[in-house]
Amino acid sequence: MENISHLIKSFLLFLLILFVIVLFANWSGYEGDDLNSVLPMLHLDDALMGNLEIYRYDWQPLSYLLGAKIYTIVGDPRAIFFLSAFSIALSLVLICYKCFKLFGTPYYLSLFFILLSPEIIYSGLYYNSSAIAYLFSIAAFVMILSKPNETGSFFIGIALVLSIFLRLDFLLILPCMMATLFILGGGVRPVLIAGSVILLFSIILITFDVVRPNNIIESYFSSNNELQTLSNMGGWDAYTKFMVRTTIFSPIGWIYYAFGLFITFRHMAKNKHVKGLILGLAFLPSLVVLPDLLSVKYLLPSMVILPFFAAFIWKVIADNMDDYRRRQSQKLLILSTCLITVVAIEPIRVSPYLSVSVSNARQIGTHDGQRSWGAYIFQVLRFDHWYDESNQALNGQKIVDALLTGNNKIIIFIGDENYFAEGAAAWRHAQLALEKGGYNGTVVASKVIMFEVGSNRLWITDDQNKLTGIINKSRSNICFYRAKIGLPQCLI
Repeated sequence: MENISHLIKSFLLFLLILFVIVLFANWSGYEGDDLNSVLPMLHLDDALMGNLEIYRYDWQPLSYLLGAKIYTIVGDPRAIFFLSAFSIALSLVLICYKCFKLFGTPYYLSLFFILLSPEIIYSGLYYNSSAIAYLFSIAAFVMILSKPNETGSFFIGIALVLSIFLRLDFLLILPCMMATLFILGGGVRPVLIAGSVILLFSIILITFDVVRPNNIIESYFSSNNELQTLSNMGGWDAYTKFMVRTTIFSPIGWIYYAFGLFITFRHMAKNKHVKGLILGLAFLPSLVVLPDLLSVKYLLPSMVILPFFAAFIWKVIADNMDDYRRRQSQKLLILSTCLITVVAIEPIRVSPYLSVSVSNARQIGTHDGQRSWGAYIFQVLRFDHWYDESNQALNGQKIVDALLTGNNKIIIFIGDENYFAEGAAAWRHAQLALEKGGYNGTVVASKVIMFEVGSNRLWITDDQNKLTGIINKSRSNICFYRAKIGLPQCLI
């Protein structure tokens, strides 16, 4: 009965977390790469043939296949965005459930441990493949912590290979996963089983051309060069990168983990825990991105381990306290974490060297949007599309409004296909809005999509010459929108 009670509690908590994340999520384009990823999924076959631009497919092949399949079944791109919210909500519940089973940590306290790393929550608020890979890594780690048998090791291998090919960044946490499996699974055999499953499924995916090793290598070097270039651009100096790194944890998180490391090292030295040292060394590869960190999202693989580590720290601390001090310390942790969700405590250069902000917290720019040192509830509000609209999004909506009204209109949009190019208004914002409304585009040629609404037509292309026949036939009825020129009079 107790297990059933905890399962019911976990399910209700999952529904609550999912509701909150969906309530504040942005499914209209938060940081650009989300739309560059989602929209090619709607025409994945064409994108893979080169007829549409596709964003880093080889770094996240299973994410594209999953998103495309979800879209085929549901027929609405919002279902793809929902994947991130669902993945993070389920991940949080798995963490809470396992921390309770392992350490007796109350669910609410586990949630506060998760909030020490705000990026975990942020990742559920917009589409990114890291959120989906995070779920499978959490599932694998939860199974590892259950001291699995041979069957469990098989499923651990499946969860790990899925997480890796959903997002290759999660390869960085594999050494720590395998080291933990070696220690808790009782030796080499579970590691060999899980490793064999990873190898076998990798071969299968390569055989069916889902995973393309040569392209992965090219993608790694190109994306690495891109990040190096971006990190050396104006505005991304050493100080700016340092500021990004300060948002890895909440202010309470930095204090908690710093104190926790001291407690852990002392605990390991006292008990001569060599295994803990092995796990610590195996964890280090997940931190390889730190020197040129432009977004905390790239540390999400390491955050698979951190909530459990936080719960372990608390157990070590609590075991050395009497009941009164334990309760008071727990209250202090909860109150301080609650405070930091609504208040930002920021360093300043003049006395008293700290300032307190609420809705106007200092914004720290990252490559995945703005972050802060607290007041997280207001940061979450900023994710929702109504909080701020770009000109490209507004122009995209004007295209949609024109297409859905009147008769016998032909709108031709000419611009580059990318969220970060002038063509974002049609290629990204208008296309997404029309697909959400149930109007499905058709790829009629390379870099040409056509939407048909009654007698009206919208043609989106990167080159006017590809539509010469249409232009010559219907010139008098055409509304031209050239992205480099700006919004035409016929759409104002």
